[in-house]
Parts: sequence; structure tokens; C-alpha cells
Amino acid sequence: MNAIEEPENLQALIENLRQAGEADQPVKIESMLQATGERSVGALLLVPGLLVLSPLSGIPGLPSVFAVMVTLIAGQLLVGRRHFWLPQWLLQRTASRSKYDRALALLKRPATFVDRLLRPRLKFLTQGLAVRGNALLCIAIAATMPPL
Repeated sequence: MNAIEEPENLQALIENLRQAGEADQPVKIESMLQATGERSVGALLLVPGLLVLSPLSGIPGLPSVFAVMVTLIAGQLLVGRRHFWLPQWLLQRTASRSKYDRALALLKRPATFVDRLLRPRLKFLTQGLAVRGNALLCIAIAATMPPL
């Protein structure tokens, strides 16, 4: 994989993901995480957060599973990991290049909309000790999910 710049916005992140792995070869999860740069943890925190907002959260036990996912991801952020750690057997799993490229193409329009809507602001909340504070906040919120 080529050296990939740290993405500035969602469009750049999708472009980095497009370059993940070898052309015409299945894409490994490891390549996807490398392509996200230091944003892999934030993107992974977003997934269970969005799932909790979906109708899936009405299924008994599923919010607790999402809470565990958030705790595991935020816990790694809290201890200072820059990338989310996954076991090697999972990092070697692949997705077909055609399906991967189609999924990225579908994400392009929403990413453009979100990038126009959002601008860089409050950067002090994404650097230094604030990152660990945010991780603690995520864990605290996740801890409230199972009892609710």
C-alpha cells in the first residue's frame, strides 16, 4: 500500500479507503484500518453509536452489546492506542474489491454533504488530554446503557 496522508475530511477519508490494498485484489481489514490513519478509532465509535439510534436498539440485549463495543473501543483510546487493535485472524479477513468499491461509491455523496455541513471547529477537543476525557465520557455513557 502507498503512503497515505492523514485525511482532513470524509471525502479524503473515502479516497484513502479507495487506495487501500492492491488493485483487483480483495481488501483486507488491516488495509482498511491503515487507510483510515488515526481516525480509525473515531470511525469505529461512530458505528455502534449509529446502531443504538436505529430501531435495532429495541431488540432486548442489543444495546448492551453496543455498550460493550463502545467500551472496548473507547478503552483502547483511553490507554493511548492510536489505532484500534484487532486480532491478526480478523485483520486478515477480506472483502471483495467490487463490493468494497461499490460501498465507497455509495458513501461519496453523503460524505460530500456532511463535509459541506461541518467545518473544522473545537479542535482542542480532539487533541491531547481531551481525547482521553472523551474516551472516559464514552465509557460512562456506555455504562448507562444496559440498566436503561
